[in-house]
Amino acid sequence: MTKRRTQPDVGPRWGRGHYSEDGGSWWDDSSRRWFPLTDAQDTLEIELEDAGGTSPLASLLATLGSQFGNAYHRFVGRAHSPDSRWPTYAIVGKTFPAPRAFLADLPPQDQWAQGMTQALNELREELLSQGWRPVGKGTHPWSFTYVRPGLDLAGTTSKAKGGHEADGPPPLIPDHALHAEPPSHARTVRILGVGLLVWAAPVLVVALLTGTGSTLTTQGLFFSGTALVTFGGAYAVLAFVAQRAVETYGWLSSGEMVRGLALAETTPGPLIMVVQFVAFLGAYHHPNPLSPWTAALVGALLTTWVTFVPCFLFIFLGAPYVERLRGNHSLSAALTGITAAVVGVIANLAVYFAVHTLFATSHPWRWGPLRLELPELASLRPVSLAITVAALVMVFRLRWSVPRTLAVCAGLGLTAALAGLPVS
Repeated sequence: MTKRRTQPDVGPRWGRGHYSEDGGSWWDDSSRRWFPLTDAQDTLEIELEDAGGTSPLASLLATLGSQFGNAYHRFVGRAHSPDSRWPTYAIVGKTFPAPRAFLADLPPQDQWAQGMTQALNELREELLSQGWRPVGKGTHPWSFTYVRPGLDLAGTTSKAKGGHEADGPPPLIPDHALHAEPPSHARTVRILGVGLLVWAAPVLVVALLTGTGSTLTTQGLFFSGTALVTFGGAYAVLAFVAQRAVETYGWLSSGEMVRGLALAETTPGPLIMVVQFVAFLGAYHHPNPLSPWTAALVGALLTTWVTFVPCFLFIFLGAPYVERLRGNHSLSAALTGITAAVVGVIANLAVYFAVHTLFATSHPWRWGPLRLELPELASLRPVSLAITVAALVMVFRLRWSVPRTLAVCAGLGLTAALAGLPVS
């Protein structure tokens, strides 16, 4: 039923837009121009394919991932054109997890998972926004075929036949320039210089005012390094931060770290802001030479700065190279390997959270290079265990949404505290 992923061929530079009233021109939203249409006609059919990597490593990781029940797939619009420059090309939809057994023999569409149906609908909407017109069903019951005329990219006009004047000047960077213009080394050097200066300046000021061995300087350097070497989002970062902040630097206790994670999970804003909580408490507990509140505020602000500035620096540096790196198979394989490692890191955070939530005390266990945090079974917290079991039932059995589950669990915890039961 599904096909193995292949690298999409480069196709014509169609973007989102709309046809003129007489159907003779196409308005491109990205370049804000009208383009004449040709008599040629492209055809397209939606297919379902395996989204695994094309390299041996990526294929192996995809196979291993399928042993746990799910594999990643996606819907793709495969197009054929009479234009010799791009006889075949693809418009790719987003990936979604689905059991291989399910995809091997697809049931009717009304029995699909929500993510799979949503991926198909989003691809259909994208095709319509790019001028594709549905003409009938495809090879499979869920598939569709589309057609659209050819686009004369060399025949740019400022006014469409039967249409309207172009409403405004062209953009500073047309869409086609992103694919044709080579990156500027001078621009890269300028951005790198300014970015590093803006990133490092607050850390240098803090080091001069409080000393190189102060907690604030250590936090600036630590969270700068965290921003550089961590991949996979906040869950992967926080596993590393929790270990170093509690065990290495002693900025806060395990219980405080767990409460910070819980606070970040249940409040608006990005989860990564828990690093601000860690820095605030760490500087408050070790304020020298400042007062506790002053040190805490400076630590929180400094940590937020060195956490987010690198993100903007990487975006500005990498933007000109994104289109060229999209087809790099070696890079795709490396990112697939990183993704597999991130799964283990996130699992480590889940174990850390569970040990310090369900048990009052724990002790480290070492065997060679391995180190595990083992709970004291006698310190089990019955109330926390009961709420955990209730949450698992609500999420996996009753299929409740996360906000609804959080609200019920918060109510259960509040009720237990008001009743005088031991909750911490």
